[in-house]
Amino acid sequence: MLDVILIFIHLCKSFCVTFIPKTFWAHLHIDLTTVTSVEQIWTANLFLESNQRIRTTILTCVLWNVWKCRNAKVFRSVDETNLHIATRCHDDLLLWSNRCSTDADKAKLVEWSNYFFVG
Repeated sequence: MLDVILIFIHLCKSFCVTFIPKTFWAHLHIDLTTVTSVEQIWTANLFLESNQRIRTTILTCVLWNVWKCRNAKVFRSVDETNLHIATRCHDDLLLWSNRCSTDADKAKLVEWSNYFFVG
């Protein structure tokens, strides 16, 4: 699993922090000016969530959807909007909340999904 994470970090390094998603981070009101690497994103607690399991789930969701945005650009020449990325984050967190082992964690993910809800 660690190898997969390291590959993802390596591939994502330039795109997740610098390319089009910069506007998405700004859309979320998250300042990345002090973040110099993808590794730092994991330790910065950008979402100010105290529960580490929830925090990593949210960040995984955001990075996954930023990566999907990158793939849309690279493989289909499609520029996705911030709204599209946020909607996918909302939908994914709702879906992933069904995998939580506790009702409290599930409620937290549902609450966080609303952070991304735009419609």
